[in-house]
Amino acid sequence: FFFGALMTYPAAKRDEAVVEELHGHSIADPYRWLEDPESEDTKAFVAAQNETYATATQSLEQLRGQIRGRLTELFDFPKFTCFSRKGGRLFYEYNTGLQQQAVLFTQAELDAEPEALLDPNTLSDDGTVAFRGRAFSRDGSVLSYGLSSAGSDWTTIKFVRIAGKERLPDTLEKVKFSCQSWWRDEGLFYNRYLPDESSQDGTETQANKHQKLFYHRLGTPQSDDVLVWECPEEPEWMAGAEVTDDDRYLVLFVRKGCDPENLVWVVDLETVPLPEIKSSWRKVVNRWDAAYDYVANDGPDFVFTTTLAAPKKRVVRIKAFPDTLPADPSAWVDLIAERAEP
Repeated sequence: FFFGALMTYPAAKRDEAVVEELHGHSIADPYRWLEDPESEDTKAFVAAQNETYATATQSLEQLRGQIRGRLTELFDFPKFTCFSRKGGRLFYEYNTGLQQQAVLFTQAELDAEPEALLDPNTLSDDGTVAFRGRAFSRDGSVLSYGLSSAGSDWTTIKFVRIAGKERLPDTLEKVKFSCQSWWRDEGLFYNRYLPDESSQDGTETQANKHQKLFYHRLGTPQSDDVLVWECPEEPEWMAGAEVTDDDRYLVLFVRKGCDPENLVWVVDLETVPLPEIKSSWRKVVNRWDAAYDYVANDGPDFVFTTTLAAPKKRVVRIKAFPDTLPADPSAWVDLIAERAEP
């Protein structure tokens, strides 16, 4: 490193007492104490690192200014996203050039005057509050949108009524890695974790477990939300849900870890009351063998893309309510077979 000679890196203590038995071997982990960001030892070590870096790079301030100026020049141009149409209106994001966050705009037609609907730059002094996922109600009259702070995965879901830009009082907390799937125009399904003793502000280092899926009815407090899925015997499983285009079914995609595999469970929203969904899932695909994504459905006949026996994917039709479950892959119908080219 070009200024390595100027550096005296801070020494990190070794805790030789931390030893675990893993697969028949004794594994030492002498720096595990650094996994606790709130400990005084960790704070002192980080402060020493910062001081070392500042001392070693203080002579680079002129070069740093030149780099900053050139990058600012390169990034300073207007940025647009593509239009989407919801509820008879057009929506897109726009950044004038150097705004920390893009602003969500809406307009009645292509030649109409655009209006700023939501500007996350106004929600913090440093511009680090950002959108994290959003979804429209079926008629496009209400938008749910997630907000996260300082790059954290923890999200708060808010709601705005498009007409009049009315901010609604509904607020959903402790949301993380969540879907937002509206059912009709009444409410939506989303994921959350229950409060625990961890900080849950993005600085925690322990894994989150026991994710849950809830239904929130617009205009009610979060404490009234209905629990529709959890799997206490598998604390690391996570799930996202999607309401079908006909508002008839709720499709659940259960995942574990980062493997490209998921389960597919389905429930009939027309015949199963919300409080009974938790115990009424039909486990259409209940083996970890491939990835599945919902495309469409014609009543109980579902269309999915899948990597089952098709690494480059194929499109199949699956009956979600066969006589026996899980569904038999040999009875699935290929609508688009896997092709040799990507």
